[in-house]
Amino acid sequence: MFVKDKVGIKELISSNINLTLDLGCGNSKHQFAIGIDKVDLDGVDLVGDVLDCLALFPDSCVQKIYCFSFFAHVDDFEKVLSEINRVLVDGGSLISYVPHFTNPFIYSDYTAKNYFGIYTFYYFAEVENQRKRKVPNHYSSIRFKITSLKLVFDSQYLLIFLAKKLFQKLVNFNSFTQDFYEENLSSFIPCYGMLVSLKSIK
Repeated sequence: MFVKDKVGIKELISSNINLTLDLGCGNSKHQFAIGIDKVDLDGVDLVGDVLDCLALFPDSCVQKIYCFSFFAHVDDFEKVLSEINRVLVDGGSLISYVPHFTNPFIYSDYTAKNYFGIYTFYYFAEVENQRKRKVPNHYSSIRFKITSLKLVFDSQYLLIFLAKKLFQKLVNFNSFTQDFYEENLSSFIPCYGMLVSLKSIK
């Protein structure tokens, strides 16, 4: 597939600078990041399919990757995650915001293909990095260490927004309160998304 390179990516890679990528950046990429998107917008540096763009990067050459509201739209989440792990250095950071499966608006987005829960990323975590409730990690050889996971609540109505932000603090008190929320309360008080920070393990 064709990738439109607007910044001279080979030269950037060979310059040995600390590379940061922003996948699905749209018009609002992170400062100093290389923006990747399939739509040719002002903030995009590499235009093309994410897998074709990531294929331009050698193994273990990227320090940090941002993926905000991106994973919901990929056709093959595991394959993209594998490529991210390949290009990240050992211990490199992946910071992602993904829609929670109870998000009331995500199903209106016809481009959305994937929805996430607390345990989704733990299928790619080592046993010692698992939560109290264990999930199998033998489906994939991809490995990340989950360093932070926060549920994010929101509302377009001010009073409900303020109440939900207080509720957000209670839910994110610890892993038990997060699990209790998802199992028992998520059908009553929907969650908009999750902010997840991970470290690559080689």
